[in-house]
Amino acid sequence: MFSSSLELLGIVGLMMIVLEAAVELDLNKKKYKIIRKSLLLAFLVLVISSVAIGSAIMYFLKEPFFNSLIYAIPVSVVSSAVLIPSLHTLSEEKKEFLVYESTFSDIIGIMFFNFVVISNAEIFTASGFMMILLTLVSSLVLSYIMVYVFSRINSKIKIFLIISILALLFALGKQLHLSSLLMIFIFGIVLNNAKRVFIGPLARLLPKEGMKPIIKDFHIITAETAFVVRTFFFVAFGMIIDLNQLFQTEVLIVGSSIVLILYIIRYLNFKIFTHTDVFPEIFLAPRGLITILLFFQIPEDKVIAEFGVGVLFFVILATGIIMMIALMTNKSENLENFTVLEFGFNPTSESSENDASGKFSEYDDL
Repeated sequence: MFSSSLELLGIVGLMMIVLEAAVELDLNKKKYKIIRKSLLLAFLVLVISSVAIGSAIMYFLKEPFFNSLIYAIPVSVVSSAVLIPSLHTLSEEKKEFLVYESTFSDIIGIMFFNFVVISNAEIFTASGFMMILLTLVSSLVLSYIMVYVFSRINSKIKIFLIISILALLFALGKQLHLSSLLMIFIFGIVLNNAKRVFIGPLARLLPKEGMKPIIKDFHIITAETAFVVRTFFFVAFGMIIDLNQLFQTEVLIVGSSIVLILYIIRYLNFKIFTHTDVFPEIFLAPRGLITILLFFQIPEDKVIAEFGVGVLFFVILATGIIMMIALMTNKSENLENFTVLEFGFNPTSESSENDASGKFSEYDDL
């Protein structure tokens, strides 16, 4: 009963987290450069890490590569839910880049995981690419239709209605072997950027008063729902942890190998694509909510018994501690604006003034 409820909440959680991230992405021309750069980096780090960790799991645990890859993807995703609240001591430029990078890592990781699971080892075949293309086209068409219909609903009860429709499309996509989460992601982007994507004759389809009131309500619902899911999952995950597993030889070897691979690949990619000082960015890669959610979504026929919760907990704990040490040792001009109690949680008065003026709010909302 508990596992069934956890699985259902996991599906709802993935939907709301993807939707929350999508409706926060503003396709502003001024942001194209940093969006493109962070998107490319997030994609390469995730895919290369997944393949490398999958190979390591296959070597250590003697499992098929496809099964190993399914386990490698969750631990390759950077948790924006853990990272973003910890970035207040960094410069605005570094903070902005890491916000986008971690957000894209969440989204791409979820999509990649679902594509791999749905394709059943055929993701790199012609049929796999056709599935991706079909999902993209159908998602774009459905998003335009849904945003138009959504803007024309006069009833006060509209937010949960559209979420119910999205849940229906999610289930339908699963039955048709399409990436349902990609549909939800594209819908969120189209909704938040309606004025930019409804161009030409399509612009007349939008209401004259605009989409701002609708988008504002949608932000509130998705943010609060995602918060509830995050809270429940961290509590539930803590309840199933056995600390004795951390001291098992197999957990230490596999977990340490995974953490080492993560930071080596992250360092190389940052050096190649950013051409700047990579400290402390390379160490700011915690694993958390998405890793847990995807882990519980692994199909029963792909389960690797030796890769238990202990390995997962080791990776989450290790990356969290490494991030904490990197932030504490980072010499930042913003660090002096924080007290010990406020470090990593809330800005002090000076930072609050910056937020109030709108200097950081655009990124904090992500």
